[in-house]
Amino acid sequence: MAHSDVYDPVHNELWALSVMASTLDNVRLRVFGLQPDVQQERPQGFARSLAQVLSSLRRGEVELIAVVEQALKTENPMLNTIFNRYPKAFVLNPAEELGSFMDIRETSLGLLRSLTSTQWERKVNDPERGLVSLSQLAVERANLDLEEMDYMAQLRHAIVQLEPIQGNDAR
Repeated sequence: MAHSDVYDPVHNELWALSVMASTLDNVRLRVFGLQPDVQQERPQGFARSLAQVLSSLRRGEVELIAVVEQALKTENPMLNTIFNRYPKAFVLNPAEELGSFMDIRETSLGLLRSLTSTQWERKVNDPERGLVSLSQLAVERANLDLEEMDYMAQLRHAIVQLEPIQGNDAR
């Protein structure tokens, strides 16, 4: 069962912020010691490489910021934001992908932490889900983070079985 399929009333915006913040360290841990070429490997049985997961996380973060920005501008059309400084559609270097994700996640966490209770409940129209609150979007993002961290842990384990981490002879 996917994390997002489990209902728990504790899963609110505070829980989501905590998960999203811890994802930064979890991502670092899962790529630590793996060279960029190794991060692009996809062992048998895995649909995506670590680099592809990082790219997906970064793109998702760009989308999240765009939705939050749209909701805030609906409330205040004169709002001046700088969140569009992450326009990259793709990044070729896994190390740059990691840095880009880290930067944009820090930006989105700052933005989300600044929301008021009323803003958290602001509804946005999602093409797939209809009207959802910013709180619901943050919880969904956190659930996705948990799923991606599980995937990355399994993928890292498989990669390390094939190729020892640099400076460590133990598999």
